[in-house]
Amino acid sequence: MRDTGLMELRRILRREDLPGIEKMLRDVQVFNEDEIICGVELAQQTLAGEEGYHWVLAVEDGALVGLICYGTVPLTQGTWDLYWILRSPGAVSRGVAKALLEACEEDLRNHGGRLLVLNTSGTPAYQPARDFYLRNGFELSARLKEYYRPGDDLCIFTKQIE
Repeated sequence: MRDTGLMELRRILRREDLPGIEKMLRDVQVFNEDEIICGVELAQQTLAGEEGYHWVLAVEDGALVGLICYGTVPLTQGTWDLYWILRSPGAVSRGVAKALLEACEEDLRNHGGRLLVLNTSGTPAYQPARDFYLRNGFELSARLKEYYRPGDDLCIFTKQIE
């Protein structure tokens, strides 16, 4: 566990984190119900012993304020997917997401990671997330028009890990 001021970063996912994960997914108000279910199921799969998912959770005063989930991409050399990164609305502009991303990148470097890939929506609701990725060294590598649904492009961001 790493301490960043009042916030702790923890690499162990616990069953008691599930309600906080679901609450955060709902509170950010950009995910639809299927996406919320997917995020919770990913945590449940990890807790059930499914390998391949790495988690870092940001905890402050005993409450979950952010998380990042990532994993290796099969059949690649050093390529990792970033599945989820989010922080609670009360943690905006406090460095939570940046601290989580830095912890992820440190883990990738320690495990021979060379490329971090993430997929996100092209809708206006996701503009703050896309701006965050660009500010933190990602580049928009591809944009697939109307991928998710009409009017919702897939934006693929990549970052070289050094």
